[in-house]
Amino acid sequence: MFRLRYALVLGLALGLPAPAWSEDAPKQVHVRLVVTHASPKPGPIDPDVRDLHERLSREFRYESLRVLQQKDFKLGMQEVASVKLPTGKMVKVRPMHVGDDGVLLSVSIEGSVSGDYRVRNHHQVHFGVERYEDGKLILSLEANY
Repeated sequence: MFRLRYALVLGLALGLPAPAWSEDAPKQVHVRLVVTHASPKPGPIDPDVRDLHERLSREFRYESLRVLQQKDFKLGMQEVASVKLPTGKMVKVRPMHVGDDGVLLSVSIEGSVSGDYRVRNHHQVHFGVERYEDGKLILSLEANY
């Protein structure tokens, strides 16, 4: 407890930003990143993403949906996870702060999306990334802490 306070006081005296966590906030965030391919052509819905399909079908139009990638990360505050999409572009995710209203994730998709998004515990955000083959890549991020 004393060390944390000392570090905060020293950091503030040196003009450093305060850390992105408090003593009772989680120090790590579990982030699940799922890349799906949504196609307008009739076809199956991947059984691994039936629950995701229920959410995505409200936001995107498609006839078939399949998982291309799924990665799980345990990230500390300010730690960056990177994933290469099937198109060759990079996705970077970085938890910045955990508060009562969720975790603030910095998300950067090369040449597409870049911003900070608040995600509540056990909730998801979805991004239509770009055209791919006969449809579109959709990136889904879920945060658990």
